[in-house]
Amino acid sequence: MNNENILSMSAFRQKTGASEATVCRWLKKGLPCLRIPRAGGGRAQVFFDPSDALSWVAANGNRTARHKAIALANTTPEAAPNGSPGTAAASKPSTDYAPDDEGLLPALDRLRKQEIESHRLLIRLKRKGDLNAVLAVSERHLAETKALAVLENAAVQYETRLGELAPRAEMISAYERIMVSVKNAVLGIPSSVMPLIVPHLRDPQSAHEISRLLDARCRDALRSAAERGRADAAARAAGEPVGTATPPATGKRKSRATATG
Repeated sequence: MNNENILSMSAFRQKTGASEATVCRWLKKGLPCLRIPRAGGGRAQVFFDPSDALSWVAANGNRTARHKAIALANTTPEAAPNGSPGTAAASKPSTDYAPDDEGLLPALDRLRKQEIESHRLLIRLKRKGDLNAVLAVSERHLAETKALAVLENAAVQYETRLGELAPRAEMISAYERIMVSVKNAVLGIPSSVMPLIVPHLRDPQSAHEISRLLDARCRDALRSAAERGRADAAARAAGEPVGTATPPATGKRKSRATATG
């Protein structure tokens, strides 16, 4: 499901064919919805997740609404028989909504722009010293800020349900597990390849030295990757382009550079 699929009240009524009174009655009975406070106060805006809301209507709505909800929930472009245009069209979200029928994420973008404009206006009024206007715009800006916080939290929860966002702790844990697996695999290269190399050696006694050299090179590669990661992290913290910083040289490289100098 795309982000644009979140339905406003009028869009949900249009899909189910229900009146506003019927939808209000469903809401009292437990119809899943998302309530977003308006910036200027008043009754909160109501949005619906199609999958949750249509599933509820299919189980609890009247006969006509149940049939429509079941048809909408089960209709996909792939299921259209012989490319039936009616079925394919029913599976696509309607885009000809009025401006008031915006979805959750477009409403969030609009409110962000509105809050920025109010903040800039408030700064200009403070410079002019217009106290009455400052008080009026301050109240509006405070309401917009509170509404924006609620809307941003709802958007994060929505995108998390879609799988587009994930908790930071889970991502760090998964990343650490991957890095440990890569490290163990690289350090295991000498022991895994030596049985293949030994039969081709003229002097089998040199196998130990070859294994030691392979182990040293593997550890150098891991050390270089870690240094590059720290350099990239420092570049990001300093606001510099990532990948341009040179990782610090090891002790052997420093001594060799000093000797050639």
